[in-house]
Amino acid sequence: MGPGIIILDGGFMNNFENIVIEVSIEKDMINQLECLSASPLVTNAKDIHLVTVFNDQQREFLPLNIETHEQIEEYVKSLHSELRDKLSKNSEAKITSNMILSSDSKLEAVEYLKKVNANLVITATHGNMGVKGVYMNSFTEFLLMHSPCDVYVVRPIH
Repeated sequence: MGPGIIILDGGFMNNFENIVIEVSIEKDMINQLECLSASPLVTNAKDIHLVTVFNDQQREFLPLNIETHEQIEEYVKSLHSELRDKLSKNSEAKITSNMILSSDSKLEAVEYLKKVNANLVITATHGNMGVKGVYMNSFTEFLLMHSPCDVYVVRPIH
């Protein structure tokens, strides 16, 4: 099966052993990803990579008191730790964390997926309805178009 958008019907959840979860620095996106803790995607995975690819254009999404790269790294570590704690409750997967500073976060994310040979990337979006909702987030749109593996998009429940 080639890369594509995944609509899970329970049939192929067992096939994803090496998952990358793209962790945004936006707190509401982290809350969306927490729903994965009970998902067979996570419980059946062998390796889970929590990855935040950050560029300076994303500073507007950081809390106001965070200014230096060291503070950004600490903030991302705390987000990853919070998510790791939730995911590890129901999963025996090896969970690793990575933060990548890059001027081109979209290309760097795709390169990371290739490097770790991921067979699924999970990302969150703001959740507007219909096609507009999927394509509202340009990072998600880029992953849908260029990911070397399948893409699973998590939307908030309205």
